Amino acid sequence: MQFGVAEAVDHWARYRPLSIAASANGTQRTYAELNGYAAAIAAELGATTDQPRIAVAFGSKVRLLAAILGVLRAGRSVVLLNTGLPLEVIRVNLKDAAVTALLHDESQSHLAGLVPFALTAPEHSFPLSPLPSLAQRHPSDEWGVLFSSGTTGVPKGIERDHESMVTELVGWCLELGLTRQSRFYIGRPIYYTGGLVLTLATLLVGGAAILNEYREDSFDEAWADYQRTLEGTQIDFAFFIPDQLRRFLTAPGTQQARSARIVLTMGAPITGAEKQQVVTAFGCDIVESWGNSESLGTITDPEDVHVRPDSIGRPFVTDEMCVVDDHSQPLPPTVLGRLAGSESAGFVKYCNRPDATDLAKRNSLIISEDVGYADENGFYYVRGRQQDCVVLPDGSTTVLQELEDNVRTLPMVQDCCIVTTTSGSGELSFGVAVVLSTQQVHAGLSDAVRQKLPANVPAPQIRVVDTLPRLPSGKVDRLAVNRQFEHAD
Repeated sequence: MQFGVAEAVDHWARYRPLSIAASANGTQRTYAELNGYAAAIAAELGATTDQPRIAVAFGSKVRLLAAILGVLRAGRSVVLLNTGLPLEVIRVNLKDAAVTALLHDESQSHLAGLVPFALTAPEHSFPLSPLPSLAQRHPSDEWGVLFSSGTTGVPKGIERDHESMVTELVGWCLELGLTRQSRFYIGRPIYYTGGLVLTLATLLVGGAAILNEYREDSFDEAWADYQRTLEGTQIDFAFFIPDQLRRFLTAPGTQQARSARIVLTMGAPITGAEKQQVVTAFGCDIVESWGNSESLGTITDPEDVHVRPDSIGRPFVTDEMCVVDDHSQPLPPTVLGRLAGSESAGFVKYCNRPDATDLAKRNSLIISEDVGYADENGFYYVRGRQQDCVVLPDGSTTVLQELEDNVRTLPMVQDCCIVTTTSGSGELSFGVAVVLSTQQVHAGLSDAVRQKLPANVPAPQIRVVDTLPRLPSGKVDRLAVNRQFEHAD
């Protein structure tokens, strides 16, 4: 049996051809149209190149979606490029993934010179009667290469096999209850794992993915687009990262705002109090998922926001999870360690990064970069990333994410980022970059921030900034904030 999202789209195109598969800026594409465009791309690839890996770079989300399906339909492995990254970073990504063929649209033609073979995708589908058959694939065949968000440097290419991707998509369908009637607003790019798997899971069951276009670095545009879409469409699910939700909570007219029935958030930590604010402000349910592109994942149920608000939930029905120590040995409940899962989840390796692969895959486990614990009932909690854990002068450990959560509770603070530096003599110092909720600088800001930090944290340097620098993923660029403090010194 052959089964995957390309096969599912082909199925729905045959039996529900007029059902809406995807939309962007009010323009709807049926399953017949999406499948026809994917088939046209597959035919073009078959006629022009035999490369096993095809990188894809598109300015349009819907056309990118069709390109992904076309590459899969042709039996090739798809390499998803983040077109928001600098050219030199994309060059490294292509080299790491050993890619020699690129499929792109006109907006990304400047990338053509980075590979020996580049193909401009056709603007529209063209008649293919009958449609060519889909290529046959096996569960262990490579599905493609996804890239990490690059929070700590150049994104790593993550090789995934076909079975792991199909299993993950089925997991999302089961956990969220996706059906042919589901409408899913994807508030993130689909070249990131979160946006990708939610879009593909929606297509797997014959639902409709809403991929409206806006600048990914503008949370205000995302909010306006989301509200515009809700004016004429009932939405079952909407996906946003926590920083987007924080901005939405302060947007004008929040009291009259519309919402999807369920808001799904993942990609970064969010506090239980913030999740409860979303529920109260928008009258929706909220589900949080923790996971990584290496295929581990947890998810909450809507009632968890009231019962265990700070939890990131339980493992997906398709996953096995645990918490391990520095020697990759399982830890008992409530003991802090690294979140980990079974190697059978399907992460193969990092492209051209053998050392990083060895660190992530140990003792038949996939070891994440996140630090947390499980409670006695098997529900998981995350405190932050390994690199954000800081040993204080008194020998205790603090986590930058938790300090930031505390500072954000100040009414005068809209957002913040906390960084540390260590001098040549070993002296630890803290810097707090603060975005105020009003334009007026609060006279008591320094004292208020200091009171929100533990007494054993050295007195920080505080800087008021208009905005926090962000990565193309939308996450705060902590390295850039650190450079700002170093430059100020």
